[in-house]
Amino acid sequence: MVGLYVCYNEKEAGNFKEAVKIANKGYLIWRHPVSVNRPLKYPTKIIIKISGEERYYRGDLLLVREYDAFNPSIFDDYIEHRPPVWKNAPEREWKCVLFISNLQEVLDPPEVHGMHPPQAVRYINFRD
Repeated sequence: MVGLYVCYNEKEAGNFKEAVKIANKGYLIWRHPVSVNRPLKYPTKIIIKISGEERYYRGDLLLVREYDAFNPSIFDDYIEHRPPVWKNAPEREWKCVLFISNLQEVLDPPEVHGMHPPQAVRYINFRD
C-alpha cells in the first residue's frame, strides 16, 4: 500500500503531542502546505518525522483533500480536531488537508530508514 512520509516542525507549529492526543480520540485535521498529487487508496498509512529530531509517528491516513475544497470555517467549527496552538500558527498558503487517526510514536520505522527527511510529501510503500 502506498502512503505518505511528511515532516512536522515543532518550532514553527507547536508541540506535536497535542495533535497525537486528538488523533487518538477520533481524528486530526491537519492543514498541510504541500499538495498530495498522487491518488491514494484510503485508509492508508502515514509517517510523520519531527524536524530536527529522531522522533517519528505512524498513523492511519483516512483522507486527503485539496485545501480549496473546504469552507475555511471547518477549521474553526471543528476545533476539537485541531490543537489550539494551530489556530495561532502563522498563515501560509495551504495546499491540502490531511485527516489522520491512531498516531503512535515509533522508533526508526523501516519504511523510511536511511531516507533524508522529506522537504515536501514523499510517497512510500507500506506492508499491510
